[in-house]
Amino acid sequence: MTNIKKEKTGKTTQTKKTRKTKQVRKPKQATTKDKETNRELLGKIFDNVKENIVDGSKVIQKESAAVLGKVKEKSSEAYDAGTGAVETITGKVQDYSIQQKLQKEQSKLEQRKEDLLKQFGEITYKEYAKNGVISKRLLTTKKVDALVVEIKAITTRQNEINKSLS
Repeated sequence: MTNIKKEKTGKTTQTKKTRKTKQVRKPKQATTKDKETNRELLGKIFDNVKENIVDGSKVIQKESAAVLGKVKEKSSEAYDAGTGAVETITGKVQDYSIQQKLQKEQSKLEQRKEDLLKQFGEITYKEYAKNGVISKRLLTTKKVDALVVEIKAITTRQNEINKSLS
């Protein structure tokens, strides 16, 4: 770098400013022995890294197996519990469905029985109103006999339903 100075005489002169420079050291040339030492050191480092990776992989594998075992166990328990709950609910729904079906049948049988008893009552009333008595001949006719047989069958089925419902 140069600086320009004006002197008192009016002349301009140039002066050089010196700069201090740092000396850069040249790297020392590695000897064959140094190179071999560096290779051995790098080899040991890589062997240690390799060993650490293998050990870490083994630990991760063991932990993963343990976690997966727990997940399998818990999911199996959840499946069993869910299956049990579904079976219980299904059983209750089926029981309820059967109960409703039987109650509906019971209601229909009761209605049919009432109709048959009305028919029987009308036949016997007409006979009594006409003759003043109910004859044995009337009670043994095919029509009355069919009514009595059907009423007995309905009563038997109603008893079976009542046993099932209780």
